[in-house]
Amino acid sequence: MKTVLLPLLILGLMFYLCYQLKLDFVVADWLYQLQGSRWVLQQHWLMQTILHDRVRDLNLMLVVALSCYGVWLYFAGQSAVLRRAVATLLCSVLSCFAVVSLLKHVLPMECPWDLQQFGGDLPFYGLLEPRPEGTPIHLCFPAGHASIGFAWLGLYYFFLDVKPQWASNALIGAAVTGLLLGAVQQSRGAHFFSHDIATAAICWALCSVIYYSRRQRLSFDTSGTSAGGRQNG
Repeated sequence: MKTVLLPLLILGLMFYLCYQLKLDFVVADWLYQLQGSRWVLQQHWLMQTILHDRVRDLNLMLVVALSCYGVWLYFAGQSAVLRRAVATLLCSVLSCFAVVSLLKHVLPMECPWDLQQFGGDLPFYGLLEPRPEGTPIHLCFPAGHASIGFAWLGLYYFFLDVKPQWASNALIGAAVTGLLLGAVQQSRGAHFFSHDIATAAICWALCSVIYYSRRQRLSFDTSGTSAGGRQNG
């Protein structure tokens, strides 16, 4: 459990520093001033078309490919360990996307580019603060684009089952991808750093819960089968 809880504690501390101590605004203001007090990169072709739209399309293709691979493994009668690992990874990835999307609607929050101090027309409202009636709804928390990387943190558990020596590298790769995609959106004024941290924590928690729940159920089924076999014998 240390492997699961330690990252969550670190992410929780980072979220506190960024959100509660306003380091979010320090980073956002630096990026805003760097672009001449406007979000020059907001509609830039590289940031918008390539690193946002095309990356999103690529992620969709990866999810479809993983789904097809899982179906093929099932009908081809491949290794049960590999089938379970693929099914768990797919469940983790889809759950991360679904939960992040749901929370964006449940916890409406403004993006930096919506705020008065960053060229927008709205004041800042805290995460759980009530908003005046008629305030536009912005779906900026948690970060959706960063979830394209962080949802694949489940690759760590996938490789724990099928290729343990690759697990750490897979974890680092998914985390770095999430951070880079989050940085793309921060540079456009679409998110604060704390939004990405929250997404990372959500995805890591979901991937961990799904993996260990499956392990526990598998262990229970195995022990139950063994006990039944002894009784029948």
